[in-house]
Amino acid sequence: MIMASERTDRLANLTFVVACLVLVGVAAVRIGLPRERVRAREGFIEVGSADPFGLAAVEGGKRLLCVFVSTDCPFCDDGLSFYAKLVSRAAERGARASVVFATIEPLERVRNYLERAGVRKPPVFSVVRPPGIPGTPCIVLLDGRRRVERSWAGRLGARQDRDAETLVGTK
Repeated sequence: MIMASERTDRLANLTFVVACLVLVGVAAVRIGLPRERVRAREGFIEVGSADPFGLAAVEGGKRLLCVFVSTDCPFCDDGLSFYAKLVSRAAERGARASVVFATIEPLERVRNYLERAGVRKPPVFSVVRPPGIPGTPCIVLLDGRRRVERSWAGRLGARQDRDAETLVGTK
């Protein structure tokens, strides 16, 4: 028969083990261990859908690569150098698309966040989070009429990086 003190000791040990597992899990998320397994989802917004961000008046007639970001997103942090490269490429003469950033956060906070990461003069627009946008980062390519051509959500892999660069690139 198990004595009350033995039960208390077992319960204390079990509680300690569970607490340790939780702490290891929190630490793993903080340092990014699970990020490696997360990949971008493509096509989460139906092709041909009307402008999900309400940016019809922005750079009319030209394709628009819209990056939906937030300053507290670790995947956005991971992609900052890539976004800087996209903006630089879009600024080149003959680029096929412009790059803009959309956010639901205060514009100045997001501008500072992007500028600290090397994105020069980031065009940032305040938007209401549209339905169907799963979170950040989210990249949506809009045609000249602001209809969805392609979409990615989550951390981009090498293939999606190349696709986005090609879509923005020069002629």
